[in-house]
Amino acid sequence: MQTGRKRLLPAAWSGIATALVASAAGTWLLSRFGESSLQEGVVCLVAAALTGTMVVWMWKTGKNFRGDIENRLEEASQVHDQKPSALAAVGVFTTAFLLIAREGAEAGLLIVSLVRTTNQQSALIGALLGLALSAGIGVLWIRNSRRMNLKAFFQVTGVFLLVFVAQLLLSGVHELSEAGVIPYAEQIHVATEPWVEQGVVARWITLVMVLIPGGWLLYMTIRGAMLPVRSALK
Repeated sequence: MQTGRKRLLPAAWSGIATALVASAAGTWLLSRFGESSLQEGVVCLVAAALTGTMVVWMWKTGKNFRGDIENRLEEASQVHDQKPSALAAVGVFTTAFLLIAREGAEAGLLIVSLVRTTNQQSALIGALLGLALSAGIGVLWIRNSRRMNLKAFFQVTGVFLLVFVAQLLLSGVHELSEAGVIPYAEQIHVATEPWVEQGVVARWITLVMVLIPGGWLLYMTIRGAMLPVRSALK
């Protein structure tokens, strides 16, 4: 809608829906993967690597994220001069599918790693609540994207994800040590035990994952509200 090409909305929504179905199917297939310590460790480390690169990408491109997506969709809608309607729809469908499928694949991998390294029922409930919250944020994004402070949004999200990456790395190393495939496996397993699953430190990490991003968002909100006042006083 932001590009003014409403006739291409069906293609965009079709791409999004197809990507969601593909992501759900991929997550289900991944959950069928074996549950040995070695496999769980590999899943955690891969999820940590993907999430870490996503954080770097968010901080580099977050400020221009909305404009980049609009530009991609605009380019996709003009892929050919002779048959604009059909090819434009294909281009928009493909762009929407790739954008959503990439994030969906990462989300699926994170959900599987969470379910396998924490209390399964709690992790599953948390994942479902997180997906519902993400859907709500997506709706707000569509309706109010022009007024959103994307810099603050991506900073808060990035801080949360970095803490999560650290926990994934610890969980991955812990599982690999349990599998006995890394040096000093027994010592590492004992040292990382409090940091994973139901360990004491792991519970504090969970609390930090909520408090730090929440505090940062509050700070950015207050700072944003104070800037006009300071400008007026000057």
